[in-house]
Amino acid sequence: MWMGTKLKKYLLFWVCFTCVCLKANAQPGLCPSNLDFEMGDFTGWECRAGVTSGFPLPVTGPVAGRHTLIDANTAGTDPYGFFPEMCPNGNGYCVKLGNNINGAQAESISYTYTIPSTVTSFSMLFYYAVVLENPAGHAPTEQPRFRARIVDVTTGNPVPCVDFDFVSGSSTGGFRVSPVNGGVLYKDWTPISINLNAYIGRTIMLEFITYDCSRNGHFGYAYLDVGTVCNGAITGNYICPGDPGITLNAPFGFFAYTWYSDITFSTILATTQSLTLNPPPAVGSVFPVIIDPFPGFGCKDTLYAIVDVGAKPAPAAGPDKVICGGTQIQIGGPPLAAHQYAWTSPGPISNPNISNPFAGPVSAPTEYYLTITDLVTGCSSQDTTVVSLTTTDTLVTVSGKYSSCINETRATLSVNSSSVPVQWFEQTGGAIPGATGISYTPTASGVYWAELTQ
Repeated sequence: MWMGTKLKKYLLFWVCFTCVCLKANAQPGLCPSNLDFEMGDFTGWECRAGVTSGFPLPVTGPVAGRHTLIDANTAGTDPYGFFPEMCPNGNGYCVKLGNNINGAQAESISYTYTIPSTVTSFSMLFYYAVVLENPAGHAPTEQPRFRARIVDVTTGNPVPCVDFDFVSGSSTGGFRVSPVNGGVLYKDWTPISINLNAYIGRTIMLEFITYDCSRNGHFGYAYLDVGTVCNGAITGNYICPGDPGITLNAPFGFFAYTWYSDITFSTILATTQSLTLNPPPAVGSVFPVIIDPFPGFGCKDTLYAIVDVGAKPAPAAGPDKVICGGTQIQIGGPPLAAHQYAWTSPGPISNPNISNPFAGPVSAPTEYYLTITDLVTGCSSQDTTVVSLTTTDTLVTVSGKYSSCINETRATLSVNSSSVPVQWFEQTGGAIPGATGISYTPTASGVYWAELTQ
């Protein structure tokens, strides 16, 4: 059997160490901590909730049912638009702001951040999907609505092309009628790319707000997510060891893409979201892509893919482990900032998308495969750990008589193991000092048992 106190102390140390690693998030190119909700909570975000007539909304912290984290492992589809609740950008979490309950409710979340003056580029990529009930006979100021904006905190002015205010029933394009409720409009996941180089060294606030109908009878809500990388929205621009080529990927969901061979913009290479280059180009090569949003949903932007070399993440599945029957054990290791984890195995696993899940119980040696991806470089590596089963022989054998007189030879108790620690106990007296061998000869009547620890 396991020594329970030793196991508990080990787990406590592991949790504390993990927390330290999460705070050490300073990898170049990353967005500020938890802007992407990947901590699985609202750390860094200010949550507000109130009513449509009560602006500015009071700071409330996350309100159940109104500030809702969506987990990729349990996400479903929206009941009105049948689009995925989880953003298709590959993150593990996103947020649902508001709900489909009437009551003239309003909710907001905001993130305030000073862009370091030491960076040379800073951009942001956020995604949203919207569901608005569309009541007849309401003035625009009374309708359900959704607003998204980035504000220059010093001036109070919104950043151009990022001040969206969607009102149900308006002429703004991109919305569809719900197939299950003709009185509801929805807009599927849409990306917005924002170049914030002009705001380096300044403080900005990213804010999302949802409003119900002010007459108290109709709802509005939205889904939100933010990209993990803030030094450019292009992915795939790193040459990873062993890769025969690279595939440059612009953000999904724009109306048109135009890739060019260099910064002269003279030769068009592709008009698709992705550009594959095989063999890989020289390090330092620059491939611009002009992205055109759908009309009314942002400004045209030019993104630059600068080719660089990336390293594959170090193996992180951890050493092979051995467990007792019916138990679990933690595999992997502490999480690394901006790394994505994907475990696969025929055996049970507590969460396949974290760095250190619990594996087991297993009935035979079982392989657990880990793919770890650096979200900044896009480089991946694979690793394996094996979880095996061990059993402890609990049979105690008795040589001699169970009952004997004082002058007769006493019985000897034995366990069938010589490779693990043993401690003999007497039922009423507890642990017997010095009785730690595989055999023990009692000196008094009683009930005896042995504890074996593996």
